[in-house]
Formats: sequence, C-alpha cells, structure tokens
Amino acid sequence: MNQLDCESSPNILLLAPRLTLIFLLAVLSSSACNPIESARIDDCLDRGGSYNYEAQVCDFEQSHAVP
Repeated sequence: MNQLDCESSPNILLLAPRLTLIFLLAVLSSSACNPIESARIDDCLDRGGSYNYEAQVCDFEQSHAVP
C-alpha cells in the first residue's frame, strides 16, 4: 500500500500546476468586458453616471442594472 502511495504522489504534484493554470485561464477568459470597456465603465461611475451596458454609453439621467 505504501508503494502505491509513493507512486501516485508525483502524479498529484504534476497535476496541481496544470489545474491551477486551467483555473486561472477560466477566470481570466470569463471576464465580461475588455480592459478598455472596463475603464470606460469606471470613468462613467466615477463621474456619477450609470453605465448603459446595452447601448455602451454613460447615462446621467437614468439608472441601469448590471447584466
């Protein structure tokens, strides 16, 4: 039984970095917008507006929900 545990340990050590890389790629690729759009949204909110995600414009008259 101990021999089996020793043989499987290297496989776990090789698998962990791969799973971490897959997780990071999934998180990064799942972001809803690109960095330029994100900066545009932040700028709108900083100026007191509400970002209209459908029209992709800053609106100072109406509040818009985040999709």
